[in-house]
Formats: sequence, C-alpha cells, structure tokens
Amino acid sequence: QYLRNNSNKIDKLQGSKRKISAWATAKERAAMQSIRDAIYEFEEKSYSIVIEPDFIQYDGLLTNITIGIIDWDIKNIERDFTFLLEGAAEFADVEFDFLTILIIQNKQATAGWRFSKKSIKQLKEIAGGVNAESVDFENPAPININAETIAPLKDVRLKPVQEQKTNSSIYHLIEILWQLSLYRQKIDKKSKIEMDWLETIETKYITAVNSFLLAIKQEGNEKKYQFYSDLSAEVIKGKRDFSDEDFKNHSSQLFKKIIEEQP
Repeated sequence: QYLRNNSNKIDKLQGSKRKISAWATAKERAAMQSIRDAIYEFEEKSYSIVIEPDFIQYDGLLTNITIGIIDWDIKNIERDFTFLLEGAAEFADVEFDFLTILIIQNKQATAGWRFSKKSIKQLKEIAGGVNAESVDFENPAPININAETIAPLKDVRLKPVQEQKTNSSIYHLIEILWQLSLYRQKIDKKSKIEMDWLETIETKYITAVNSFLLAIKQEGNEKKYQFYSDLSAEVIKGKRDFSDEDFKNHSSQLFKKIIEEQP
C-alpha cells in the first residue's frame, strides 16, 4: 500500500540516484581522459614509455594519481631526471593532490617519487619561462613501494621480498606520520563530520604505527626503535607535526639505501 501511495516519490528518488550515478561516471571518465592527455605530453617531454593507471586513488580526503615509467636505467637516473620533471609539468591542469611516478623494470616497481600538486604547478611555471632560482621548489618525496602503491598499475608487481627489507618498516612509519599531520592541517575543525572522520583515521594510523614500531624493534636496532618511538609519540599526541620537509629528509636517506641495493 505504501509503495502504491508513494510511487511518484520513489520514482523521483530513483531517477535522482540514476542522475547522480551518471554524473559521477561522466566525471570519472573526464578525469581519466585528462590523465591520458597529460600522459601523452609527458611521454613526449620525458622520452619515456608510460603505464597509465586503471583508476585514481582516493582515501576520502586526498587523491593520488600513479603512473609507471618502463625500463629506466636506475643507476643513471640523474641523467634523465630533468626530462622527467619537464614531463611531470604537463599534469599541472589535472585535478589531484599527489602524483606518484614509479620506475618499472621487468614489470616490477623498483623505485619512485611522489609529487604534490604545488610542485607540479611550480614545474609548469619554470617550463613557462619563470627563473627556476626564483621558485622555492617543493622537491618530490622518494617513496618506498608496497601493494597499495602499485594497485592502479595493471600487471605491475612488487620486487621479491621488497617489503621484508629493513628500510620498509621505517618508511611506512614516517609516511603514516606525514599523512596524519597532513590530514590534521587540511581538516575543517568546525565540521563534526570531518572531525569524526579524522578520529577514525587516527585510530587506524595509531594501530599501524604501533605495528611498524614493533617490526623495527624486532629487527634488533634498539637505537632506531627508540628514536622512531619517541618521534611517533610526539606526532600522535600533537606536540609536533611531521612536515613535508621532515618526510623528504627521512625518505631521501632511505631512498639512497634502496638505490644502493639495486642489482
């Protein structure tokens, strides 16, 4: 009886849902096309062959686009890094918070960098003729690689035992501290919905921090464990932020070790 009496309302509601779904699908298609357009220009500028993502990663607050570069010579990467930066500038008009560029060798992700949208816009300015010395360039952050990192790239795998390396636990720990600080900065503290969401994220991240701290301790380096345990406590309690600069400094040191371990 209720359905018969309210059939018009139900039809309108279902029609609205279909319109919203169609709008979301169209928006996603447009976003993926803008990525493909940028990749085309990226390949031209960087002299690279690119693996495009199957999807855009979104955690509820931040978006990340991941692309893969095939068969770079990791030992001579500085030689071609300028071309990569010129290519990355082509993503300036794409909507995202972070752009992750991975080096792919034999279908395995071996290394990579994460660029903020700010750094991509700065690269576009430099490519447009702005004096590079006048730009306070925000360097990309070297990243360690896990299953979530490579998820958007079809048929790309992790290197064997990559996540069992000593550096991995430390990298994942500092990445979590950095992301937590970033979320706290971006959140609207006047919004109960966003604050409730942040509380959920904090609970999840604190659990992960404790897990990685335990792994570091089990690796037998008491000095490193104590350092990162104290650092984590300060960030979690809000006594300090783990800034972009902190993350870049820590991750750069780890990235150098990863490069040194390349066969």
